[in-house]
Amino acid sequence: MSNFTLLLCLAVAATGQNVTMVAPPAPAADGSLLPTAFTGWEKANDSLRTADATQVDPQNAALLRETGVVAAERARYTRQDRKLEIRAYRFPDATSAFAAYSGMKGTEPFAVEKFCAHSGSAGNRILMNCTDLVLDVRYDKITAMTPAEMRSLTRQLSVATGTGALAPTAPLHMPRPGISNIRFALGPAGLPHTGTPLPAELVDFSKGAELVTGTIDYAEGPALITLIKYPTFALATDRQKAFDEWAKSRPAPAAGAPPSTFYTKRIGPIVAVVTGGIAEAEARTLAERIPYDVTLSQNEPVYTAKDNIGNLVVNILYLSFVVMGFAAVCGVAFGGFRVIMRRLFPGRYIDRPEANELIKLDLRD
Repeated sequence: MSNFTLLLCLAVAATGQNVTMVAPPAPAADGSLLPTAFTGWEKANDSLRTADATQVDPQNAALLRETGVVAAERARYTRQDRKLEIRAYRFPDATSAFAAYSGMKGTEPFAVEKFCAHSGSAGNRILMNCTDLVLDVRYDKITAMTPAEMRSLTRQLSVATGTGALAPTAPLHMPRPGISNIRFALGPAGLPHTGTPLPAELVDFSKGAELVTGTIDYAEGPALITLIKYPTFALATDRQKAFDEWAKSRPAPAAGAPPSTFYTKRIGPIVAVVTGGIAEAEARTLAERIPYDVTLSQNEPVYTAKDNIGNLVVNILYLSFVVMGFAAVCGVAFGGFRVIMRRLFPGRYIDRPEANELIKLDLRD
């Protein structure tokens, strides 16, 4: 026990105060995603918990299926004459949850909040992405205490840890600062909410693509940057060519319409597409600001004992000694056997006289 802990215990004992150790929230025994109470808000008994999230939010059914939602809950809370409703969704990991969170925001502008990893507010609605959870909170009215209530709520949530808590990497490649209104998609259902002009069949989400968009303001107007991250460089190269061909086949802008830039650039496995009413030079500069680093690693072979030449030489010596020892034992055994037989049975089996006689041929005439 450290000195500080010891002093703390002595001080507590002297003052007679009780100390409560606060542990991280554990999952509810009944499988609930939401707490029974927070900051005076009490959960009603008619909450709905289900593995079929479409019962909780039929409007976003396609998006929820696409992102692989595994559990959902809809609960109503009351405090005196106040009411609020919370819809909670659990996903396999933080990447799927962020895609669902982005799709639920739609194209509606949200003010950035700091309740969770990602959170925003629009009117009386607060949307939060806390690791593998997404919470859709709808107040009857927003007050000055609402931020404190949301922070209290998030502290009682049980969220994923380890690899399931890893955030998606595609948004990290957005050029900063200046980027706003970031949207993320993992499939066709979430694509319309990103604002990208690229069709889903052209992006080809079946290849494992991750798409993220963001806007940046210029003097000529806003520009939209779309980043599509593919598993391999070859896929990114192929898709960039397809994007360029698709852009060439699009009809030209009508007479008098503002020019629209369509600029593509491949950075490793990422294809950047810049669109909007900005000059191509500015689009090129924006694409050059995309951060991307390649980490090269060389896998060294792991040598075992059998790959060591020294071990081979030692084993050869061991084998030589074994063979020499075996030969010596055989020689001693053979010689000893002859000596014993000669003493026990002289002239009978070994060194018989007739065996020592030579056959002579008298070839004289």
